[in-house]
Amino acid sequence: MNDKEKISLCLADAQSVFRMGLRKLLSAYHELDIKGEAGNMKELKMVIGKHHPTILILDYNPKYFDGAELSRVLNEAPDCRVIIISSQIHKLGIFKSLDLNILAYLTKECSTDEIVKAIQAVNTGKRFFCNNMLDSLLKNKLIQQDQVENNSLKVNNLTKREIEIVKLVALGKRNKEIAVDLNVSHHTVHTHRKNILKKVGVRSALELTNYAKEIGII
Repeated sequence: MNDKEKISLCLADAQSVFRMGLRKLLSAYHELDIKGEAGNMKELKMVIGKHHPTILILDYNPKYFDGAELSRVLNEAPDCRVIIISSQIHKLGIFKSLDLNILAYLTKECSTDEIVKAIQAVNTGKRFFCNNMLDSLLKNKLIQQDQVENNSLKVNNLTKREIEIVKLVALGKRNKEIAVDLNVSHHTVHTHRKNILKKVGVRSALELTNYAKEIGII
């Protein structure tokens, strides 16, 4: 397998011991190419800017990774998808509010096999929750059992701007009205709405509104 066929990764965690351990585990998989590590925002900006990884595996800690700056950096690298890995389930609401392309949620108790499965899924644009995360979400009543059994678990993977537009759509506003409210062009709103529908897999404003209710945006 040549380098172009490999999945390029960046590991971001304030704890160097965890990064070293994860790198060692993932290095055994030849299809994975770990481009770099970051323990803080400055290091992450350098790695993302230099290597343009396909996937960022991140343990978000606002003390070391400022949310606003993190959003700006990754918005400039739209092809970089994010896997959140954390030991703190209560952070899920924070993760969902970040303006990031988050597709997978893992806990640090996950097996190597689950982490690799998450990477493979995210690489193809699919969402992934490890078993520990699903158990925690169920225990904390953040999701329902039938969502797991029916594979209908929905995640807020929208940017802040997209969420603003969804809320306005839910109010029944048309593109021209939304453009005025947000001080952007009609074309910009049209493009955002098209991307939103594609991202969440719905076809109409009504379906989009129902989706927003299901994941707690409105």
